[in-house]
Amino acid sequence: MAVMLLAQYEVADAGRFLEAFDGYEQERRRAGAVVRGLLSPADEPSVMLAAIGFDTREQAEAFAADPGRAATLKAAGVTRTTDRILEVVRPLSPVGAA
Repeated sequence: MAVMLLAQYEVADAGRFLEAFDGYEQERRRAGAVVRGLLSPADEPSVMLAAIGFDTREQAEAFAADPGRAATLKAAGVTRTTDRILEVVRPLSPVGAA
């Protein structure tokens, strides 16, 4: 079953974080990530929410625990990270679609 790593980051500088996030694409791919997206609450620009999809829970857990990820986040000015691994019960789809 597919899983999503939902990571919430508190960032000191959104631009610096975005550069680091975009620059980490190869590492995500090597870890088995198949999709990714980034959101930010409209009223909290210092908060970023990353949704990163994997085929297995083990892949998501390994990626979340990777020391290289932690070092990259620290260098990007992330002050706090909260990770949750979620099973995909129903994938995103257009409203009204079967």
